[in-house]
Amino acid sequence: MRTRTRILAALAAIATVGTVGTAVTPAAANERPDIMGSVESWSGAKLAGVEIQALVEPDAQTINDMPAGTTSLPRVVGSAVTNAAGVFQLKITDEAAVASAGDSDGLVSVILTGQTPEGQVYFRTRMTPREQGGFVAYQPDVDGDTGAENVAQLRKEGRENRQSRTTGVTNGIPQLRLTPLPAAKTTAPGSVTTLGFDPNAWCSGNYWWYKKVEGTSGRNVTLMNQATASKTTGKFTYTSSVETSLEASVTTSGSFAASVGMMKGTTTAMTISLPSPASTNAEWYVGFEFNLYDIWCGSPTGAQWWSQYTEYRPWRPDGGASRRTWTPFTCNTANQSTLGPGAEVKVAKDQTVTKTGSFTTGGVSMKAQQKWTSSAAVEYKAINATTSYGLCGDGAKYPYAVSRTRQT
Repeated sequence: MRTRTRILAALAAIATVGTVGTAVTPAAANERPDIMGSVESWSGAKLAGVEIQALVEPDAQTINDMPAGTTSLPRVVGSAVTNAAGVFQLKITDEAAVASAGDSDGLVSVILTGQTPEGQVYFRTRMTPREQGGFVAYQPDVDGDTGAENVAQLRKEGRENRQSRTTGVTNGIPQLRLTPLPAAKTTAPGSVTTLGFDPNAWCSGNYWWYKKVEGTSGRNVTLMNQATASKTTGKFTYTSSVETSLEASVTTSGSFAASVGMMKGTTTAMTISLPSPASTNAEWYVGFEFNLYDIWCGSPTGAQWWSQYTEYRPWRPDGGASRRTWTPFTCNTANQSTLGPGAEVKVAKDQTVTKTGSFTTGGVSMKAQQKWTSSAAVEYKAINATTSYGLCGDGAKYPYAVSRTRQT
């Protein structure tokens, strides 16, 4: 079986950001694995003898700072082979490389990939180092956006994630189920392969790397929805920071191909505060710039070609923010709170909010996550000291991790 490490080694000479690791061995029997899982066919058959490799990319800041035209390679940081039951236990053997690729929260994007007789497997997870050594899976906040307008998007995500997924965490170790992706339609350089999540599939099983594209792409990213009525005024405050995570995507010929997880951009010192008068339905958004990276392929014979796929990664706020008109949801009284005369309300500290359908790439809605700290996300204020009012959240009581609120 051709190993990915041998293929990647052929590219080391041209990498300008990141390096390719040397071959690694599966975790010894007496070592605590960092990731465990199984590899199964679409019919549920266990696949034995499959080498699963863990790769890590440079941290987001390093990738964002790449000059246009330069390239970045993933690095192999661990591997394991499935046993007769299709189970693998993988130990991260290059802990220094993983730790150096952490974002501002210490989270690292780790890719698991391998080739099976039925196709390739691919899974992207986020991990963080344990104090006693090794790594644990990062568990994202539960998406609180369950309004009717998001049902189609949530169902779509469920379909996309059916191939490879997390099935739980046991003693801090992620339990994964990896299922092969469809085989590539062609191996001809310059040809578009079957849509999927795996750059290996996009490159027909050959090695791959990112090449930064000249220029950027702008998106208006909705973070909050707020509706004042006759009894309140409102305000939206956004402090740009590394606490903003946006969903990255891959397109081909301008059309959406895949979501590749939540990513953070570059830290930019900026605070925007926008008022909202009484009786105003506001969809609050900020402008965000995305960097573009073409996914390039190469073969052991030296041939190189663009896969026809481009990855969009969040870069930084562009300094703009405003509001659009929004149609409020129908309030469920179970999610309503009553405030007394003259009350003023601000969002809770250290609250992470997920906004589904926040922006689009390739015609498909993507998500945004924002951790609101001491700065208010949205606030409501009674129009005078004697006015009482009610607040309602969509799916939960405000301010508990809801992105849409209204005065009632």
